Amino acid sequence: MKNTPMTKVADCLLIATVICTLFAACQSDEVCEVQGSPCDRECAEGEVGICVTSSICSCVADSLDEAGNEAGSEAGTSGGGSSGGSDGGAMGPSECDVPNYGDLVINEVMIDADGNENINEYVEIANLSERAIDLSGIKLNYKDSEKVSFLSGCMASKSLGALFAAEEEWIWSSPVGNLNVTKSAFRFSNSSDFSFELRSAEGEELNRFEGDNALVLEGVSINRSPDLSGESIVQHQDISNLPNSPALCANGARHEDDCLGYEVAGMMAGGMAGSEAGEESGAEAGNAAGDMAGEVAGSEPEPPCALAMPGELIINEAMIDPSGDESRDEYVELVNLSDHDVYLGGLTFKYRERNQVIFSAGCMPAQSIAVLYDDESLWTWSTPVEGLNYEKLSFQFTNSSDFEFSLSREDLIIDQLDGTSELIESGVSINRNPDFSNDVFFVDLHTTLNSELQSSPGFCANGGDFTQDCFVEVSGGEVMAG
Repeated sequence: MKNTPMTKVADCLLIATVICTLFAACQSDEVCEVQGSPCDRECAEGEVGICVTSSICSCVADSLDEAGNEAGSEAGTSGGGSSGGSDGGAMGPSECDVPNYGDLVINEVMIDADGNENINEYVEIANLSERAIDLSGIKLNYKDSEKVSFLSGCMASKSLGALFAAEEEWIWSSPVGNLNVTKSAFRFSNSSDFSFELRSAEGEELNRFEGDNALVLEGVSINRSPDLSGESIVQHQDISNLPNSPALCANGARHEDDCLGYEVAGMMAGGMAGSEAGEESGAEAGNAAGDMAGEVAGSEPEPPCALAMPGELIINEAMIDPSGDESRDEYVELVNLSDHDVYLGGLTFKYRERNQVIFSAGCMPAQSIAVLYDDESLWTWSTPVEGLNYEKLSFQFTNSSDFEFSLSREDLIIDQLDGTSELIESGVSINRNPDFSNDVFFVDLHTTLNSELQSSPGFCANGGDFTQDCFVEVSGGEVMAG
C-alpha cells in the first residue's frame, strides 16, 4: 500500500499506543479496576500497592489512613481509598455478616447544614441488627448518583455512623473494622425533593429515605419517626428537642445503650410506677401515679446549690491532639472560679454543637478544677463533687478542623472556647491566655504561657496548685505566682 500522510499518521498513532501500553504495564503489575482498592505491585518496605486511578497502581504508606488520604488526593474529587473519619479504620470488629434487608438503614440526613455545607452535610446510617455488618460493596446514593462506595468495613452491631461531606468529620458511635471507602462530593440540593438509598454489592436496594422539599430547613436534620425504626420522615425537631443528632439517637443517647436518655427514663419511671399502683388500686390510681412519677422523673429537681452562671464556670484548657491514645487522652478542663458551689445539673458540654457530656446532677465546689478525659476512668476533680450524675459520649475531637467547645444550660451559653486548626499541635494543649481569665482573653498554645510545659490538666499553666493561687516553689525556697 502506498504511503500517504494519513497512513504515516496512523503508523505514528499505533506506535504511540504500543509505547503507552508498555509504559502502563511498567507502572502496574495488575490493572486497576476500582480506585482505592489494593493492587499487586512490588513496593518498598512499609508500603503497599493502592489503585489511585482506574488504571494506575501506586505504592503508598502501609496504613489505612495514609493510604486513603494519598490515594484520595491523587485520584481527585471522585475519591480514592479513605479510612472515613473518626474511628474509621480503628480497632473494630473483624468478623461480620452480609446485611439482610432491614439490617442497615438510613436514619437521618442533614441537607441544609449550618455553616459550610461542603463540610457539614451528612447522612446517618444505622446497623439495627445484633451482629456486625459487612459494608463491602455497599453504596450510598443521592438522587441515583453514587456518593459513597464502601470497599471494605465491618460495622459494629447496634451502632450508628454519620457520614459527613468532609470525610475527616465522619463519626462512628462504635469503631468500624478495616474501613476503606471512595467518596464524591455530596452537594445536596436545598430546594428540591430528596431521595437517598443504600444498595448492596449486587445492586439490590437495602433501604430508601425520601421526602418532600418542605422538610428541608436550615440547621435542622430530617429523621425517621419513630427514630431508627419508623417509615415516616419528619423534621428532627418534631421528635426531639434537639435540631439534629449525628451518630446518636434522636434524644441524644447512644444506640448501643438502647437510646436510654432522660426522656426515655422519665417515661419508663412513670409507666412502671403507674403499673404498680394500677395493680394495687385499680386503673384510676395507676394512671394518676403514672402521671405523677413521669412528671417527677422527667423534671429537674430543686438544685441543692446555685446554678452556674456565665463567668463562674469556664472551659480553661483542652487537649485536642494528644501524643498518646486519642480515644483515652483527649480532655477538657473545667474551672469553677466562683466562691460558691455551682450546680452542674442541666449543663451540656458540647464540641462543635455535638453533645459530649450531659450533666444531670452534682455540685462542683468553689475554686475547683475538673479534667474530663475521653476515658472516664481518668477524670479528676481537685475537690470531690457530691451527687455527680451525667451521661458521656465519645469525644472524637478533630485534629484538622477549627474547634469550638461550649457549656450551656438550655439556650444560655455559660462559656465558650474556640479557635482555628492552626492552634492544634500534637501533644500540646490549648489554653486561655491569661490562664483562668473570665473576661477578655486570647486562646493560645499552652507553650505560649509556659514554654516548659506542653499541658497542665488540673493545674495552673505554670504547674502550680489552683487552690493555692497558682504559687509554685522555685530554687532557693522562693515562691512564684502564676
